[in-house]
Amino acid sequence: MVVANKEEPHRQILATQPLPCFHIYGIVTQLICSLHGLTTMALYPPIATTRESQPMQSTPQNVIEHTKRTNCTGLFAIPAWLQIWAQDAEIVDFMAKLEFVVRHIFLNFRVS
Repeated sequence: MVVANKEEPHRQILATQPLPCFHIYGIVTQLICSLHGLTTMALYPPIATTRESQPMQSTPQNVIEHTKRTNCTGLFAIPAWLQIWAQDAEIVDFMAKLEFVVRHIFLNFRVS
């Protein structure tokens, strides 16, 4: 758990719900960025409380809903969802009020 510094004038809350935690994009944003920058990451609430229950699955609609509900200042997303959201003027207006929206970046690693 990250505790906000009371002397810090502005606290970023980043929406990282749509990112799979097993994927490098999810690991970097949800874990490394939060630890390195002491930034709060918004995730889905834990709803899988039994062995039979499943965690919440990301959809374009519930990502926006949870981003609004957690008062996020930024959003990490995949390009396909940005295309879906671009079709809805209300969502575009909401995203325009965020400090930033980041789509994934392909990194090319070369092993010599």
